[in-house]
This record gives sequence, structure tokens and C-alpha cells, in this order.
Amino acid sequence: MPFAPRIVVALSICFAVSQTQAADTKSESKELTEIHAAIKKVTAKNYDESADYLFGSTSHYEQDTVPYVLEAMIKVPAGVDPGLEVVRGPKAGGYWLDVELRDGFHPYPRAEGRSDRGEFLEYVYFPKLKGEKQHLYIVLRIPKDDKTASALHDQLLETLEPFCALPAE
Repeated sequence: MPFAPRIVVALSICFAVSQTQAADTKSESKELTEIHAAIKKVTAKNYDESADYLFGSTSHYEQDTVPYVLEAMIKVPAGVDPGLEVVRGPKAGGYWLDVELRDGFHPYPRAEGRSDRGEFLEYVYFPKLKGEKQHLYIVLRIPKDDKTASALHDQLLETLEPFCALPAE
């Protein structure tokens, strides 16, 4: 096959794939849009330079973060090294928050609640939405001994109460 037709075929395939991917991309759900707006009010109140985005099934917020290389948070047999992972976490005066809307509910190998990641505290929650067959997967990372970040944690839980059933701490 001559070179020119190969280019045309390759470009046609790339165009078709990108069109298929664009058609498969889900727009933001009404529930997550409302949750995103509610959380954005809380983060803006506590952090004036907070950045956020809402894309598909993910709502994300952060301020003053950096990558950390930490021990992986995975379930391994006793005596096995879990290895290292790169995670984005807060510097002093910052925070990192990710909220993902997921369908159904599948048990997670990791328990809900607080984990000390050495450099910061990490809170993980996966509450079911009220009246829906969906749940949120929430990860909040805050600096240790930071009163503003602790207030953000408490206000986040209060903000989510109308939308989902959160576990008692």
C-alpha cells in the first residue's frame, strides 16, 4: 500500500476512535453537580486560593499540594512489602480532596476512616447516596495539626449529610 493511503486510513481510524470516546464520555450527573457546588462553598470559605474541577464522575479540590512517595496502602500478606506509591498530598496550609460518584456498591478492601500517612492525615469514606443506587468514594488529605484543615473535614461531613449517609466517627 502506498504511503498516502496509509496516512488517510490512519487518520480515519484516529478520527473514528476520538469520536467514539467523546460519545462514551458521560456528562456530570445532577447529584454530583449539586454536591460539587456545596463542597465548593466550604472549600472557598476556608481556602481562598482553592482550585476545583468537575469532570464526568469526579469532583476534585485542592490547594498547596505536592507529590509524596509513601508506602502503598494496599492489602498484602504478613511480611510482604507493599511497595511505594506516589500520592498527591497537602503542604502546610493546604488540602487535597477527591470525590468520585460510583454506581452500585462493592465492598472495598480498605476500611473507612482516618489513616496517618506520615506526612499528612488521610480520610476515606464511601457513603451511599440517599435514595440512589450510587455511592461516593471520598478521599481527603489534610496536614497534621492544622485547625483550618480539621474544620474543613468537619464542614465537609456536615455538607454531605443531606446527600448521603455518612458513618459515625
